[in-house]
Amino acid sequence: MMEAPENQHIESICQRSFRLAPAGLIIDGGNRVFGRVLARQLRAAIADVETGVSVAQAAKEGLFANSGILLVNYDALSSEERRELLALIEEEVICGHVLILSSGLPSKELATLLFDHRLTNFLRTTNELPELDELLVTIHKLVTKDLFGLDKYFPWGCPVTSLQAYNRAEALEAVQFAKSFAKRLVAAQRLGDAFEVATYELVTNALYNGPCDAQGRPLYAHLARNEDVSLSKDEPIEIRLCGDGRRIGVSITDVFGTLSSNRVLDYLGKCLRQGRDQIDVKPGGAGLGLYYSYSSVSHLAVNLAPQKRTEMIGLIDVRGSYKEFVSRGKSFNIFKAEVG
Repeated sequence: MMEAPENQHIESICQRSFRLAPAGLIIDGGNRVFGRVLARQLRAAIADVETGVSVAQAAKEGLFANSGILLVNYDALSSEERRELLALIEEEVICGHVLILSSGLPSKELATLLFDHRLTNFLRTTNELPELDELLVTIHKLVTKDLFGLDKYFPWGCPVTSLQAYNRAEALEAVQFAKSFAKRLVAAQRLGDAFEVATYELVTNALYNGPCDAQGRPLYAHLARNEDVSLSKDEPIEIRLCGDGRRIGVSITDVFGTLSSNRVLDYLGKCLRQGRDQIDVKPGGAGLGLYYSYSSVSHLAVNLAPQKRTEMIGLIDVRGSYKEFVSRGKSFNIFKAEVG
């Protein structure tokens, strides 16, 4: 019997010099089946996985102190348990990486987690469980700090198309290429349109908001996106595209490394709150562009190497209709390279 592509991808992830996380703790919110299934799936990635405990019990027994990875079935937690969990994060009782698993949070609640609590790792669930390959890639990146590369989210051997842009005209050419790329691989036209929007926002954000002078001051962020800019030959914007029938992806990489985790959280948090301050309306403002990118994909992953490199990855699940895409939750990560 032919092996499913999903299983082939999961196997390839586990073969990539996987370093085991020291310990994992699953807060299942009383959903014991969720906890058992997830723990079984994670044995290849985490040396020791504990589940079946509540937030209060984990705090009482000191389990948070020994957990490198904390996975939270957020949908199953009561309001009181959510408040308790967030309080423990604020008090730095929870020191490991916190990974929120949810089928989809209301915008204002997600904004609170991003803006107020500075949480940076969310994975969407389907039928109560996350996509196993996305989960393994996320844990791998958190543990090993091997962050960069669109190929991590696709099966081994899946071809990646690479382009470069040094100015606005070349950036727009890359966007048109991405549009044609999506048209070949995506049945639902509106999903292809969403891919085009994400590519445009990410590549123009890199082109206009990435470059800075020697003092760290933005060079082109004040310009409208219809004004031309040109980069030197050693400052290319790298555009990479990949697809495997389950998802399509784009990554945009710049060599400036000026985007910070706090800026991403501030921009998305402001927009998701839908208040008066939601939109950065000045010419070239990056806030709305990041929000459009997030809204146009199933999974937005931000890889940061300060003052060296920034990579923005957008993935779209193309296995259903556009209506299904809109109704699903979204995954979001910020990964930061170690300094030095």
